[in-house]
Amino acid sequence: MNRISAFIAFVAVALLLPQGALACDSCIAASNSAVQWAFTDGSIFLSVTPLALVGSFVWFLVRRARRLAAEEEAGVLHLPTETSARASRRP
Repeated sequence: MNRISAFIAFVAVALLLPQGALACDSCIAASNSAVQWAFTDGSIFLSVTPLALVGSFVWFLVRRARRLAAEEEAGVLHLPTETSARASRRP
């Protein structure tokens, strides 16, 4: 119960004192149009980069699964190579 009341008090103070956010250096520096564009571009870059990485990985996995399914349907056999046979014999 103590954590909930502390959280409610924190949210109430944050909502009642928004002018405190104007004290940060970033907010004061963002008064210039060029700086605002730099913040916007940086935010877009930082948002898109992880999404692109995860999306690329998912795309790779889907493509690989489809290729393996097509090979299985076509009856392609993958025989073990000499290096994979050696690796399976090691303890």
